[in-house]
Amino acid sequence: MSKRSLALALLFAPALAVVVEACAEPPPKIDSIPSSGLALRVTVFGASAEDMKHSLEAVKQNNKSFAVVTDGGDGEVLVGLDNDSPACVAPTALCSYKVAYRIRDNEGKTIAEETTSVNATSDHCSGLCAKALNNISVKVVEAAAAALKGAPLPAADPDAAVATTSADVADAAVDAGVVATTTHHKSHGKTPPPVDAGKPDPPICAVGHGAHLPSDEAEKRAAQVEVLKRINVLDQDEYDCLRKAYLERL
Repeated sequence: MSKRSLALALLFAPALAVVVEACAEPPPKIDSIPSSGLALRVTVFGASAEDMKHSLEAVKQNNKSFAVVTDGGDGEVLVGLDNDSPACVAPTALCSYKVAYRIRDNEGKTIAEETTSVNATSDHCSGLCAKALNNISVKVVEAAAAALKGAPLPAADPDAAVATTSADVADAAVDAGVVATTTHHKSHGKTPPPVDAGKPDPPICAVGHGAHLPSDEAEKRAAQVEVLKRINVLDQDEYDCLRKAYLERL
């Protein structure tokens, strides 16, 4: 390649990147967003955090009454992600994310939180994770509309991944404790001492645990949660759990 060709390539590379980004499909119309509007303060951390934030901002393209704002709005949404996809191999391509989100009202009260898996499949790999992030955006905005505006959630998809809420985790822990106690009682004929299972991890911490990460990626995620603690987005127990989980993945 000549020097002139190289210079032209460097000159137009940023513009080409913008065109490619602009060609990405925005999230679709979301019927649960009320006509009165929905404005959210959004923070994202973990895998593909910047792309996830852009996807949520792009919701406005097909939903004019929606906005991502830096101040005010109807409430605060925190989204954490971990990409647990296998190697993408066409024609059985899959992009999968473990997702945890937490929704708070303007008084700082947590009114909804969930941990779930969201994925996208195709016969080719190109743009597949962008599609998965759009799916996550729809799910999070629908949940925020329901929690903050009283909008109904769409009917559950029987083929969708099973979601786990903090209430489910608590119920499972209680059920497990009852089973263990009952078994012990039958075996020994006396009431056992209470079982201390320890305090469960905050639901948002679910995306911190996972397989080994390259050191720069693990350190990047640990730095993200450090900032989120300093700006009071994360509570102390959420910060402690996430930072420990990311450092363990080094």
